[in-house]
Amino acid sequence: MSASKRLVAATDEPTSGQSTAHEPSGALLQATEPDSVEASKRPVVVRGFLKLIGWGSIGLAFIGIPLPLLPTTPFLLLAAACFVRSSPELHQRLLQHPKLGPFLRQWQKERSVSRAAKHRAYAVVVISFTISILAVEGALLRAGLGLGAVALLVFLASLRTTRED
Repeated sequence: MSASKRLVAATDEPTSGQSTAHEPSGALLQATEPDSVEASKRPVVVRGFLKLIGWGSIGLAFIGIPLPLLPTTPFLLLAAACFVRSSPELHQRLLQHPKLGPFLRQWQKERSVSRAAKHRAYAVVVISFTISILAVEGALLRAGLGLGAVALLVFLASLRTTRED
């Protein structure tokens, strides 16, 4: 079973005293322990390459926050996937990050996005693409940005939304 599937399986059933909220649980930490063995069996060059890709993805994710054409979410998910295969410790640090962790844990567990996150994403897309369209010259470039905005909004709308209590 892959590490992410073990992680999902480990977080599905709370044990006594554990919260069902999106907080790290003991099961979440235990789920990655076998990955330490799996990661340590990978050649050092492969682990180093995966860590490099993971850190680069985090960098691109943060750059993508203000830039409309550089999406943040896929880079965060790529970083999590690289870290789970190269450094379970870095993966845990990412999952326990106060801002990014809840989103990543929710995605791993439910493959969904909260309604609030979707609304923020819609706002960022509309605002940033509007500014970009107003800032550039040329009808073709503006039309391309407009189509990109529509495509991104359609993609966001297609993501499963988590029901909030």
